[in-house]
Amino acid sequence: PEHYPAPRALIHLWEEHGGDRDAMLKAERASFTELLVGDTAQALFRVFDLRGRLRQYGKGTDHGIAHVHVIGAGTMGGEIAAWCALRGFRVTFSDPDMNALGKAYGAACKLYDKEIPAGPERLAARDRLTWDPRGHGAARADLVIEAAPEKAGLKREIYADLEPRMKDGAILATNTSSLPLKELAENLERPQNFVALHFFNPVSKMPLVEVARHDATGEDPFTRALAFTSALGKLPAAVAAAPGFLVNRVLMPYLLEALALVDEGVAKETIDEAAEAFGMPMGPIELADQVGLDICLEVARALGKAAGEDAPEISPRRWRRASSAESPAAASTPTRTASRGRSAPRARPTRRSRTGSSCPC
Repeated sequence: PEHYPAPRALIHLWEEHGGDRDAMLKAERASFTELLVGDTAQALFRVFDLRGRLRQYGKGTDHGIAHVHVIGAGTMGGEIAAWCALRGFRVTFSDPDMNALGKAYGAACKLYDKEIPAGPERLAARDRLTWDPRGHGAARADLVIEAAPEKAGLKREIYADLEPRMKDGAILATNTSSLPLKELAENLERPQNFVALHFFNPVSKMPLVEVARHDATGEDPFTRALAFTSALGKLPAAVAAAPGFLVNRVLMPYLLEALALVDEGVAKETIDEAAEAFGMPMGPIELADQVGLDICLEVARALGKAAGEDAPEISPRRWRRASSAESPAAASTPTRTASRGRSAPRARPTRRSRTGSSCPC
């Protein structure tokens, strides 16, 4: 990307001075000094500093958490449970769907095979992760993380059944970022122990976790939640309990604007290529597909409701027409519907190379 000048500067040095070591070293000093004071380097220094600040959250605090119970064995719940066990915590996880539990445990074992060398440590990680269809582990857990679908009524039902069984001092956390914490905490007996731990997908790859509190959250549970997040090897971002917290508050308008452009007839490939040329690891259309179009819509509606604005309507007919305009065969390519953990028949972007040739990826 144009925003990263160092690789081009290095190539230029070789082209100009590749046969003269002394001349190259002299030119390298000048080039390095110029890059050092440039906008890109200064921005990267700031990113490094911000990551260092996030690591300080909860530092020196004893989180007091040994047993984690996760409610929900979908994509997010299963990955959260797997990562907690990998990092040394004893984990139980529950879901009414036994098939979901089995898939989540299988995915966890694949993660451990990839992350941990064969031997006792890998077996220990598997042993720390336990199926718990009836949710008995919640009564012994120091932290319960709810990762149910983004429906306020369903989450409150879970809390009403769960909270009386939780031990004193245990923290109740939700993985939501789109639903108001104050609304979710309305009927809790111990709202001071309620926080949000918002992980990002995939949990094993994404370093950031948003840690949010509502007005009644106690200082001790909140600080312990930050320390726990650090113990997971993640970067805890302390955020306000505003709709969308930080990341989704920025991300959703970006995704919706991209989808609105598709609705207006702009090719998905053009949108994604522009974002990637800017420096994004993937374009907004591909990202929306990875997240799940149904989840994007639910989050957008929730944020729009909180802000007093309606999410823009995106025409399904125009979506299909735009997606099939260049590649009729693409209409049968599956795309993710993340909340269901399976594929739905919808067109997927055909990625183009810089030379203009296209390849379905």
